[in-house]
Amino acid sequence: MNMVAVWIALLTTVAAIIPSAKKVSLESTAGVAVDGAQGNATANGTVAEPRLFLLFMAIDRLPHQALWKTWMEGSPSKVKAFVHCKTDCPTIDHLVFNEAPRVPTAYCSDLVGAMNSLLEAAVRQPGGHPHDKFVFVSESTVPVKSFHRTYEHLTSNGNSNFCVFPRQEWVVHPPSTSGITYLGVKTHQWFILSRAHAQKSVELHRSHLINPWGIRIVYPSLSQQTSILHRGANAENATSMDDGTKVAGCVDEYWHFNAVFGTPAQLGSTTNLNGGNGLQHLVLNTPENQGVCDTYVHWAKPGANGPHGEISVLTSRLQITPHFHFQDVSRTDPRMIHPGAVASLSEQSLVALRDSPFLFARKIDASTVYHNRCETLREGIERVILDGGSSSGKPQRSYPRFNFEGQGSWIDNFGDRVTITTTELGYLRIEHSKVVDGNAEGTYDCQGSLGVLFSNGVHMRASVAKGGSQLTWQNGVIWRKNPFCFRGDGIWFDSQGGIVTVTSEGPGRLMIDNRELPQWSGRGTFNGNTLDVQFNEGSRLTAALDVSGQHLEWSHGVAWVRA
Repeated sequence: MNMVAVWIALLTTVAAIIPSAKKVSLESTAGVAVDGAQGNATANGTVAEPRLFLLFMAIDRLPHQALWKTWMEGSPSKVKAFVHCKTDCPTIDHLVFNEAPRVPTAYCSDLVGAMNSLLEAAVRQPGGHPHDKFVFVSESTVPVKSFHRTYEHLTSNGNSNFCVFPRQEWVVHPPSTSGITYLGVKTHQWFILSRAHAQKSVELHRSHLINPWGIRIVYPSLSQQTSILHRGANAENATSMDDGTKVAGCVDEYWHFNAVFGTPAQLGSTTNLNGGNGLQHLVLNTPENQGVCDTYVHWAKPGANGPHGEISVLTSRLQITPHFHFQDVSRTDPRMIHPGAVASLSEQSLVALRDSPFLFARKIDASTVYHNRCETLREGIERVILDGGSSSGKPQRSYPRFNFEGQGSWIDNFGDRVTITTTELGYLRIEHSKVVDGNAEGTYDCQGSLGVLFSNGVHMRASVAKGGSQLTWQNGVIWRKNPFCFRGDGIWFDSQGGIVTVTSEGPGRLMIDNRELPQWSGRGTFNGNTLDVQFNEGSRLTAALDVSGQHLEWSHGVAWVRA
């Protein structure tokens, strides 16, 4: 038997015995006993339903605190939030976010202690369930699914979710003179642990059976327990740090995976990691991400996202949405060791995030620009994601300011028809029925004012009178609402929370524009409060506008709600 085979066998034997070599009692877990990686809790001390434990890592604040409070509202028995602050966090709402004991932290080299402080604070909560999940969240993370969808998805099983980097990012050393190949599996820091793995991590951390870089069983002697990442100086993915040292990643990207699973020690094969979703066949040499990636983040470093995986697919989709840009990291981070921060995004970007397989997304912080003149980023996420993506039956919030009263058909001062159409929230287009120079594009705000650039180069501003019957331009010209307009002109939410625009095109004729699902755009006729529309996908449907003008009831049983 060669040396590699002997060492693999040794790893397997030691990994099996170390967890029981020194048991650490967590007395305050109220009698919850976890058996193995599946997390089978005993009847004594269990709770009736699983919980999500949100574990926030912050410097001195949570910029999305209000959004997360909205996300959690109405579910106090199903979620509990904890936060670890590097310094004082005076603006934290301690009635919602429980502060974990503070420990010293340092970027890249020492974040594990803070992560385990959060884990221990959460694990010590009374009661427990085998499907509890412990979710690490950065301060620049936002939810991209409703709480209901996230909860149902995560608590459906008792396993952990690790997002494993492509093999190029792992710590790999050539075989030493003794024939041993060292391999450190690198994962994203923002993973999700099962109750079993959370408790095991806390026990190993408190029992000192694990060194700062990985669990002790990785190395055969104490002399070889010195900095697995610094030993990566000659590895193909090594990076020079500011102090001149060379590392192949950060400690927090290795510690917990190695703590709960141990470290594979042979390339070119697969290994079965029970208790990890998507890791039943961990391939030890692949250019793709593996496991389950719940938090979207983009890495500028070539190859770090996997060429064909979900991260790359979503990045491609985001980059074709209006106003979406990542910050240029070439100057501030030429080594590309930090993930890309989102510089700006639009409503369509939020829709892409909502419709992706991810539950959370980062890095979106206070400097991220949201291109929408009628709402803040928080309001956009609440409307598009928390309401638009909800399947819990929770009533949608009302957003009356989005229904721009200038939308629809107008008669100008020469008696010609002009159509104003919103192209996205905050932006509009004017089309004149006879004069090309009368066409324009511009913006509107939530107070009924608009500013446009006409095709002839003239900039003009106008305001819509209350009630939407008159449009007064800055030069005194007045347009009046076309009396033959459909009363339902404006912006609507369809049955899935998507945005649809209804615009009169003339007496008895209208257009429906669904930019997210163009097959459900179409043209048709109206008579009073009744519509008859031929959609692009082939369906011909009728609808009735209710007396309040706030609901459109379609003949196939779905309803739209005015924005």
